[in-house]
Amino acid sequence: MLSTAKPQKFEIRRTGKEHYVSIEEVSEELNQAFGRAVNEQNQPVYIIKAQTGIGKTQTYLNYMQWSEKPLLIAVPTHDLKKEILRKAKGMGIENICGTPDLDDYMLSDDLKCRIDNLYTVGAGEYVMKYLRIQLQRLKHTDSDYIQISAYLNDLKRAYRSNGHMITTHARLMHMKQEILDSHEVIIDEDILRTAVNANSFSMDELKFVRNSGMFDDDDICSRITYLCINRGYRKRDRLYLSKDDETVRKVSHLKSNIYDLLNAEYVYITPSMIHYLTDSPLPSGKLIILSATANPELYQMFYPDRQIDFYECQKAQYQGRIIQHTDCSYSGYILEKNPDKINNLYYLAEGDTIITFKGIEQEFHTKYHYGNVEGLNLLSGRNLSVIGLPNKPDFVYCLYGMRAGLKLNKAQNMYVQRIEWNGYSFSLNTFKNEILQKIQIWMLSSQLEQAVGRARLLRNDCTVTVYAGFPVEQAEFRW
Repeated sequence: MLSTAKPQKFEIRRTGKEHYVSIEEVSEELNQAFGRAVNEQNQPVYIIKAQTGIGKTQTYLNYMQWSEKPLLIAVPTHDLKKEILRKAKGMGIENICGTPDLDDYMLSDDLKCRIDNLYTVGAGEYVMKYLRIQLQRLKHTDSDYIQISAYLNDLKRAYRSNGHMITTHARLMHMKQEILDSHEVIIDEDILRTAVNANSFSMDELKFVRNSGMFDDDDICSRITYLCINRGYRKRDRLYLSKDDETVRKVSHLKSNIYDLLNAEYVYITPSMIHYLTDSPLPSGKLIILSATANPELYQMFYPDRQIDFYECQKAQYQGRIIQHTDCSYSGYILEKNPDKINNLYYLAEGDTIITFKGIEQEFHTKYHYGNVEGLNLLSGRNLSVIGLPNKPDFVYCLYGMRAGLKLNKAQNMYVQRIEWNGYSFSLNTFKNEILQKIQIWMLSSQLEQAVGRARLLRNDCTVTVYAGFPVEQAEFRW
């Protein structure tokens, strides 16, 4: 009788049964799928989906030991890049280098601030030119001159290397084509959120830009005026602004990304803020994406001109446990408005490493939050508490929906409804539109999967406790 009764508000029910095989069988399947993708002569985007911790990194490192063509590996963060580089060299792979991270060089605070400003306003590609200008101005004995020279030389050495290379998702997006053509390009983890990302710009700051006359180009001025006077969802042609020395100097003190805003095709305009998508094309040529969370349907929607080849490996059962509490949504809004709930959760998570929202990580005395743990191996085998449902504002999903082909001219309402997904029935504040719902579910499931996956439950007998109203696979639910 209980199984057929009407489910309660926060109850999550299984509607299907997952079939599991051994870790060894999944590992072998992953190796075979990777081998087929590497040997394929066509140039589509190959997506191989496999569980977190099954050995995706080890798979391409093993191949790297004997491959004739050098590999270009792209990972989400510099920390993960360094971790994999150390692992590769520990395996005896010597013909390998990593692209340098400017933050590792001892630049003066003043120079770091100026460089950060360039990235803030969207003039990241101008940084290289700026560094070379500084070399011409500084004395050879100056510390900044020495550090800039070291960085540029290390970058040149990496690009000219004939061996394997490890870089980040962000740098891969701007890699020269001759480097891509000379390497087998492997993307570790889903790169879609790096390629397409939502950001915001203050309306007051944009009006300041308009009134101060920072831009004198008619098309740019027209775009700024358009953004100031319109409201709602809008699609515009891209401008592809060039970054000349004088204009970069004028805008470098702004607090937000003016260049990406003016280039953006998809915007949502309110009286106080403009929300928009930064959008970069995937690198051309053959790509192999190894990920636990990539959604091939979204890749095809976002890049309809690319051939997407998708393979999903079977799944193995976790050695560790996931205990999930679903007695409320655990949204960011609920946690931020209820300090007592945060205190209670902190008490319940005592002894665990906590992963939560960036905005409240200090409340939980942790440095780990959604968005900075992807691919991280440092938490392997630890007991974790993953706190919060990483939902986004509705306009973020709508902007992604426009990028996927939806034509929106008004706000799309979200409401609590019971849905079925991935063998589960549960309540979610979501859209009626299937594409928007698909985008939201991809964002939620991928961030939760990445957070839970840091414990490497496939191979470690530890426990991850999840506080979120969205089902995590193989969890024991407490509602």
